[in-house]
Amino acid sequence: MLNFFPRIYEGELLYSVISRYRLKAGIINKRALMKDLYGKEVTLNSVYFPVHIEALVNNMPPNIIVNEKDIIENNTLFKIFSAFLDENKRKIVYNGMLNEEGFNSFQQLGLVGSKVLMKDKLYYCDECIKEDILMYGESYWRVIHQVPGVYTCSKHQVFLKESEVLSSNSRIEYVCLDKNIRGKEIVDNFDFININLKYVDMIEELYKLKLKSKNKEFFDAFFIDKLREKGFTSKNGSLKQNEIEEAFIEYYTQEYLELMQSKVK
Repeated sequence: MLNFFPRIYEGELLYSVISRYRLKAGIINKRALMKDLYGKEVTLNSVYFPVHIEALVNNMPPNIIVNEKDIIENNTLFKIFSAFLDENKRKIVYNGMLNEEGFNSFQQLGLVGSKVLMKDKLYYCDECIKEDILMYGESYWRVIHQVPGVYTCSKHQVFLKESEVLSSNSRIEYVCLDKNIRGKEIVDNFDFININLKYVDMIEELYKLKLKSKNKEFFDAFFIDKLREKGFTSKNGSLKQNEIEEAFIEYYTQEYLELMQSKVK
């Protein structure tokens, strides 16, 4: 059992908590770090959907009041990406992250072969770092900032920066977020900031709300109803595909859609 474990900050990525533990415990070797945290040698194949959560919680000191559900829902991208899954698939992903060896969450979440790719490096906000250091004496990687398409910080309304810290499978290192981190802005078009902030607000709602699982048929009917309200369906109920695409491009622009990995044609 661990002798101590860092405080988990609100909205902090589990990867970030582990990075801070590594620094405070003075552990250099990554294999030794995993054995210390989990009580056995494990491989964490995803920064965003980590596995072996049950083993980690069972190895925590008695004074740490946190359970597996807390970590999966608050410190990973699980809630955001499972929001549109039916209950069966949601449980498969949850249980896989809980205790399944070698579990591939990307496959169950429909991310394998998807045109929308996960960020391959961690993102951060300069203003959040400054604020965190004043308040806590340290900073941390946030869950929301790692979601695909999130390029702005809703709190400070500035563009995020892409760090050099890799989040891909075999090259995961545990690096703390601090004032020495260097990065670059991926987005420099200020026309995009307001529309991206609306997107970030919706992502934050998915992260905070406790949503009941719905099946695919529910979402199909919901969005068709919305398109019908806006006049994008014919009398026989078929979609006016060309009109939808034109309106979509006019509102978002192809440049923004390309940035969001959602380019139309």
